[in-house]
Amino acid sequence: MRLQKKPSSLHSEQRSHSDDVRVLYQKVVGQLIKMATEKGCAANPNLKVSSE
Repeated sequence: MRLQKKPSSLHSEQRSHSDDVRVLYQKVVGQLIKMATEKGCAANPNLKVSSE
């Protein structure tokens, strides 16, 4: 006898995976922005950086 996951359980796992990917994406993009800002300021001390 094969057990199959309930559709609601499968949907919940997909949503959880999607949330994990979103969190990872935000962390990676944040690190890229930080690196770019640091390198830009090192190359040009007069560089203005804004969060707007």
